[in-house]
Amino acid sequence: MARYVGGPYGRALRAYHGGGGEALELAMRSDLGESDVIPVSVFFREPAEFFSFEREALRRCRGRVLDLGAGSGVHSLVLQDRGLEVVAVEIDPEACRVMRERGVRRVARADAFSFRGGPFDTVLMLMNGAGLAGTLKGLGILLRRLSGLATPGGQILIDSADLRPESERRVPFARLEDGRYVGEVQIQLGFRGEWGDPFPELYVDPDTLSTIADIGGWRTEVVLEEEDGSFLARLEAPGAAP
Repeated sequence: MARYVGGPYGRALRAYHGGGGEALELAMRSDLGESDVIPVSVFFREPAEFFSFEREALRRCRGRVLDLGAGSGVHSLVLQDRGLEVVAVEIDPEACRVMRERGVRRVARADAFSFRGGPFDTVLMLMNGAGLAGTLKGLGILLRRLSGLATPGGQILIDSADLRPESERRVPFARLEDGRYVGEVQIQLGFRGEWGDPFPELYVDPDTLSTIADIGGWRTEVVLEEEDGSFLARLEAPGAAP
């Protein structure tokens, strides 16, 4: 279940952090025939440059925070400055080094499935945090794992994007012609001409997220939706005080 992007991703973060310049780009392509380039500077944004769903998620963070897929630590650093205790988890070793050098105090190299710790009042999963699950099956497994890391009544703040065609909006578990869920994608990342191995990335719609979360006892609330289909959801763990 490990989602290790490694290689190009970590090298891109290291190059930018080491003074490689604003022009650095991370290439991305998927098995759906899509391709894109991402400015590496996106992973080092200042709080004033955060997207609306990031600002809302950070506003809702409370207590002890687990930042899963922490990247370069942009969210962990903000929460630290607010006085919250944060554990930043990232599988890429170069990203872990970058976070420590940037001042993130508690960094753990692990994936979302293997991390051991807790309990946490807030689990933060941003920049398509659902992607860490890889697949719908992985999402169910991950939510069960997080149930053991969260305090009673704790929360997950997670963002993703709805890839369902307009005709299938509000239909959970929408499928592609090959039978897989519409948001299960294979991704490759490239940096300076070198491509990493493909890895699974999940984009989950809010209806499917809610259905899977309900099975594990999580209560789901969509707190922000954008016109492009991206959204932020808050999942509340069982055991909240009445």
